[in-house]
Amino acid sequence: MPIPEEYEGRPHGMRGTLPLIGTLAIWMFRKLWRNRHKRHWLTLSEKFLADRLAAEYQEFLLSPTWDEAADLANLAAMCADHRARSKAALAAGEET
Repeated sequence: MPIPEEYEGRPHGMRGTLPLIGTLAIWMFRKLWRNRHKRHWLTLSEKFLADRLAAEYQEFLLSPTWDEAADLANLAAMCADHRARSKAALAAGEET
């Protein structure tokens, strides 16, 4: 994926961001792959996911590692996906 034009050639600001995002994405995928035997997040309630996110944040504070950052990022993405799907279903007139 190309760098957005508004950031291309800037001497500061976004420098180093893409490698950071790439590293996080790799860790996120590793965590999802290791836990692929677990239930899919869409089968879990939004409250359960939010509670897990809060618990993972506490773990991250005790051990700020890439592994814990990946847990946080994955759970945040799951919460966002769950919410977006719920909103889309409501907009389409479906029950959630």
